[in-house]
Amino acid sequence: MGYMLETKSNLKMKRIVEHLIVVSLFGIITLLLCYPLLSDMKGHIGKNLGDPLLNVWILGWDIHSFLHGNFSNIFDANIFYPYPGTLTFSENLFGTALLGLPVFLLTKNIIITYNVLFIIGFILTGWAGYLFVKELLPYRIAAFMGGIIFTFNPWRFNHIPQIQIITAWWIPLCFWALIRYHRTRALKYLIGFLIFFVLNSVSNAHYMLFMVVAVIIYEVCMFLLSSVKKPQMNMPGRRSIKWIHLMITALIIILPILLVYMPYYRMSRLLNITRTTEEVTQFSSSAGELVTISADNSIMGKFTEWNGSIIFSGIVLGALLLWGLSILIRERSSEFKRIITAMSAVGLSAFLFSLGPVLGHIGGLAIPGPYALLRIFPGFSSIRAPSRFAVFVYLVMGLLVALILSKLEQKISSSRIIGIVVIIIVVGLVFITYPLRFVQVPYQGNCPPVYQWLAKQAEGPVMELPVLVEVAPKYNYFSTFHWKKVFNGYSGFSPPLYTYARKASAVEQVALARAAGIRYYIVHKLFCTDILRQSLMTSLVEAGFKKVFENADAVVFLDDRAQGLPLFTLRREELTAGEIQVLPGNSNVKISVKYHGKKAIVLYPLKATLKWYLNGKIIKQEKVMTRIIPPMISPGEQFGISSTSPASAGLYLLHIDFPNDVHLTQSIKITATALSVDTSP
Repeated sequence: MGYMLETKSNLKMKRIVEHLIVVSLFGIITLLLCYPLLSDMKGHIGKNLGDPLLNVWILGWDIHSFLHGNFSNIFDANIFYPYPGTLTFSENLFGTALLGLPVFLLTKNIIITYNVLFIIGFILTGWAGYLFVKELLPYRIAAFMGGIIFTFNPWRFNHIPQIQIITAWWIPLCFWALIRYHRTRALKYLIGFLIFFVLNSVSNAHYMLFMVVAVIIYEVCMFLLSSVKKPQMNMPGRRSIKWIHLMITALIIILPILLVYMPYYRMSRLLNITRTTEEVTQFSSSAGELVTISADNSIMGKFTEWNGSIIFSGIVLGALLLWGLSILIRERSSEFKRIITAMSAVGLSAFLFSLGPVLGHIGGLAIPGPYALLRIFPGFSSIRAPSRFAVFVYLVMGLLVALILSKLEQKISSSRIIGIVVIIIVVGLVFITYPLRFVQVPYQGNCPPVYQWLAKQAEGPVMELPVLVEVAPKYNYFSTFHWKKVFNGYSGFSPPLYTYARKASAVEQVALARAAGIRYYIVHKLFCTDILRQSLMTSLVEAGFKKVFENADAVVFLDDRAQGLPLFTLRREELTAGEIQVLPGNSNVKISVKYHGKKAIVLYPLKATLKWYLNGKIIKQEKVMTRIIPPMISPGEQFGISSTSPASAGLYLLHIDFPNDVHLTQSIKITATALSVDTSP
């Protein structure tokens, strides 16, 4: 008995040592790739000052909210004032921020926190990929190479600015736990899957939705493949218990996901956030993009100009993929073969989905891709980057390459050793980008003097000038030094007021800011041309604002009487519609609505539902956007609603339903003649 306990203890210790060695190896590789960063973790970031600074701000906001117990209003982030819920315009990164919380408490620096998470992202993703492959292929070299391919591949190196793509370790851990559950029926692995799935969901919205699709495909394939087994192998009782467990898990998963992503749904409804087919196609992949070697690759990057790297990596990866699939096909039927076959189906489906809603055009006719089907399901209409399905493609690619190496590793000989070495060298040439490129953070990561001053001032919203897209990420980052509400912002979506301000003149920008109740106006001298700076300064002085701070970099003006206009809300008594007595059937019509309320600032596009009643029955119903245009509405102003009248003649009652239970009604006689009608009062 003592010998058995000692043996179990030794095995456990060997596993711990094995995983420590794997983590250390991935750590060494990552630190070699990131060595330029190690000398200045506070002052540099990879690879540009766009999305990395956005993600620095998101992590900073999350941690700031965690430390101040601001859980109920965590989505009401400080950018894009006066809009609420602005964290929903991009990823929330809650899971990643939770991991970074101890780092921030130790360093008190959000740039260092981001860079530590960036490095950890490679290490833990590699280890998780190793764990996943090792569960199926008990060969260390093969499993390690599977983790290498999943972690250090061309697609991920081309997405260095998105830390949510770098921190992908939850995906292989989900599949590891799910496979363990299938093999053992032990409930602890299903609980592990649940935990990993939820953590993945609160770290990356794309990966949450894509993981749902991947798991469904995996489970369906496993069900179909297991159904072809011999009858005596089927175990109805165990299968029923498994499906009961899976259904309970699905129900448990829904609750935290709804809590986290309902704010996204509400804001998408308010702002009509839907991604167009053109926009989604722009953020889709192609076969070439999935294997494109980063231009930063010190060996192969020089060939990117003439697509030589695409050809080389495409041939290498294609050959490895076909070799791995040929080995899988020759395998005898077994649970091992079924699982890898199901995972291969996940990889193939992910590749097709990553190509987006349109595969191409023939004679001007768009050829729809499989991803177009996903867009009919909740959540996918707001997702703009199908290319991120590639994470599953490389997870499966790593598994198939590991399958090749496992066959070579089974019977070691000199020729097989040479084969393993050649594969490792070739994969290294294709995959490893060395070293990674980093850029300097504004002010070397220190707080600029203007924000040191601002942090000590009374609360009040801030407007950063000039309002330019190219410097907007810096404004996000600068706000982490004071956390006051800021009119500006940079995210995956820009709301109407900010879009208007970007195109407006200096005078119009100041008028809008005053209507929004802005208190502090910061003019950045370094971001302005002389003409633009003079125009902004003149507008602020003429508005009667006081200059309260100035140095070589910035000037701050104060509106100490800032109040702002009320937000536009609909009331029935403040609206009248132009009367229509006779209207041709099946004709275009613009219904004009007159506003009688106070001057107000408009945040959201206004929707309306038109219902055409005939003899008490709804004949036609449609949802339309009104022509009320941000940023402001004044008394006596009109806004239009465009529609098409019913085709059949008769006396109709038209209901115009607005939000907040505001309704307008009128009787309309429809005739048989079609005309275009304008009903302005």
